[in-house]
Amino acid sequence: MPTKTLGIDIREASEKGAGKGRYTLNLVKALIAAAPEQDFVLFTKTPNPHFQTTEHVKQLCIKGKGLMWHWNLRRHLLKAPVDWFLAPTSTIYPALAPKAQKVAVVIHDLITFLHAKSHPWFPTLVERLTLPRALKKARLLLPVSENTLRDLHKLFPFTRAKAAIVASPAVPEDIHAVDSQKIDLPPKYILAVGTLLPRKNIALLFKTLALLHEKHPDLHLVVVGGRAAKSASTLNVIQTLPTTIQDRIHFLGSVSGSQLCELYSRALVFAFPSLYEGFGIPPLEAMACGCPVIASRSSSIPEAVGDAAVLASPFKPEEWAEAIEHLMDPLVANRYQQKGLARIKEFSWEKTAKKILQNL
Repeated sequence: MPTKTLGIDIREASEKGAGKGRYTLNLVKALIAAAPEQDFVLFTKTPNPHFQTTEHVKQLCIKGKGLMWHWNLRRHLLKAPVDWFLAPTSTIYPALAPKAQKVAVVIHDLITFLHAKSHPWFPTLVERLTLPRALKKARLLLPVSENTLRDLHKLFPFTRAKAAIVASPAVPEDIHAVDSQKIDLPPKYILAVGTLLPRKNIALLFKTLALLHEKHPDLHLVVVGGRAAKSASTLNVIQTLPTTIQDRIHFLGSVSGSQLCELYSRALVFAFPSLYEGFGIPPLEAMACGCPVIASRSSSIPEAVGDAAVLASPFKPEEWAEAIEHLMDPLVANRYQQKGLARIKEFSWEKTAKKILQNL
């Protein structure tokens, strides 16, 4: 590979929290593993314990908060340039980068342009200001799905002339079925994973649970994910439900990777009602743990799950109730478990990393 030094922004690389952080962690690990003789400079605020310093890998802490971090990064790279810079989460430095700097930008989604009202205002403002400029400067675009690439071409027609490859995520090896009973959970529950932002559409599952309650009074809903600035509208829906339903909805917040495996493994069904996703990795994680999946028939989600999940309208809770009952049949559940385990093998971090490296 002609590239000598690859710089990467790893500030958000983490096994916890939002999908972008886990995407960055797994992608960077795969890049390093795929190119052991490649020199990597990992830019961060504080040392990241997931990456060890070696002859070819070093972490460099850049000082500064907010915009100043990116400006200080720019100043550093003017003095000590890298051959390519990979931006897996933020578009700020790519927008500020000198013209001579080769930049590859990961595009996770176009939420701030397609669903701005349901997204926190500050990150929406930042991305609307920086993404168009970052796209113009980028030498390589890395949308995480074909659907995101189509959205990109529609919103920014000039990107059709840019080099672009789909850089899909995959399920990391540490996400798998476990036989564990460490977490205090109800015996029968539907699992949802995602923040409480309106576009995640978790409120639909509250209504779905209410529809299922008469026939399945022992069924619960467990929600994993942090709260955000616009979570109130989602939580307000709960107040409209009878107390018997409210008592069967449980919020666990953020959890560790091992806890997530247990939650997936013990769930009857995994439900992913999101209105819009750039890719949507949680359904594949559920499949890796042997949990049957129902997901939204929207955006990139059908592309991610293929025929290994039941698809339903994100606007019709009655469809979700019917599908969940269907998946509670042991024979049906087993069929989708087998489909899911086959589906996850179609995605690979190694494959994505090699594809990126070949195009730098």
